Amino acid sequence: MMKKRNGIKVASLAMAVMLGMAAFSPPPAAEAQFLKKLSKGLEKVNKTLDKAEKVLKGEAPKKQSAKPEAPTQQPQPTQKADAKTQGISASAQGQEYTPRKWQDAAATPWLSSTTRFIQKDVRYDNLQEVSEGIFALQEYNHAIGYSAYYGFWTVDGHRLFPAIYQGFTKDRPRFDSGACIVKEGKERTHSPVILYANGKVKPLSGEWQAMTQFYDGVAMVRETVEMRYNNLFYINTKGERIWPHLAENRTSGSIVLEMRPIKEGLRAYYSNADKAWGFLDPNGKVAIRPQFREVRDFHDGYALVFLPKDSYSGRPAFINKKGETVLEVPSTAPTLQYAVGIGDVSQGIFALSDNSGAPTVYYDLKGNKLKEFAGGGTT
Repeated sequence: MMKKRNGIKVASLAMAVMLGMAAFSPPPAAEAQFLKKLSKGLEKVNKTLDKAEKVLKGEAPKKQSAKPEAPTQQPQPTQKADAKTQGISASAQGQEYTPRKWQDAAATPWLSSTTRFIQKDVRYDNLQEVSEGIFALQEYNHAIGYSAYYGFWTVDGHRLFPAIYQGFTKDRPRFDSGACIVKEGKERTHSPVILYANGKVKPLSGEWQAMTQFYDGVAMVRETVEMRYNNLFYINTKGERIWPHLAENRTSGSIVLEMRPIKEGLRAYYSNADKAWGFLDPNGKVAIRPQFREVRDFHDGYALVFLPKDSYSGRPAFINKKGETVLEVPSTAPTLQYAVGIGDVSQGIFALSDNSGAPTVYYDLKGNKLKEFAGGGTT
């Protein structure tokens, strides 16, 4: 049955057209072309009828404004919960989101089908950095106490461990070589444990009062024996003591617990006995004896160090992997804290700048000034 459009029957229109065709009776050779034109004419008639019907219903289209409208924010794809991810879901399987305006680019996330979202009301500061595909997240767990406890998640959206752990080191919990040092929140003792990525837990001594996290499989420990003296030593991820030649006994004075990762085959380490920094090889052998006030890690074959100057500050210099001073840097920075304008060496060149608006100057390792830029440059 033909649809009636505001009192005008499409069937009547079609009949009139057919009568016109019979009267015209084109020759067979022109019949195909005539039918094509007739079809287009019918499409125009139908569109006109559609517009007339909308006008009668009060649905007349709005006039186009002379001023183009501002582009609207593209809606984010709808999220679907996935029980397998235990609280994390992927974005819709659509095209990647592209910010429409450059002003919005910094505040708008780039979304894709692999993006994961945590379905939790958490502070951004409670999200820890990813290490070995795992990151820690602090959450409240009133079932065991009123503090915030650490749980662990994988980057592919799975909760690895529930939020039942407390931090034990000055470093935030992070996995290294498959191990992390924490304290079990449900326990009233202060004893640390090694939490392994495979779910196993190794309890450690209650006399281990302070530790670092693992860095390239090694952590530093301060053991307080009978509350009288402190032992300083290193352990591996099995909790075994290693590198006995670096162990120290401290009955007085301040104690520094510092661990650094291996960079370019050397690891910076601090000797409390010498009150100075040196470097170890990956096996714990002293490669450069402790003699520096502060050190950076090696970069492109050289490390920035601070040579002894007085009891409060030092003078910056670059050393090679033999511990030899290659160049004293023309800077007045007394400590690493103020050495942000001293760039690391790259291809035998380093940059020197400050926050006073002075030009950025580039030097080679012989102290020759190569170039300076009044507008500043990278360090």
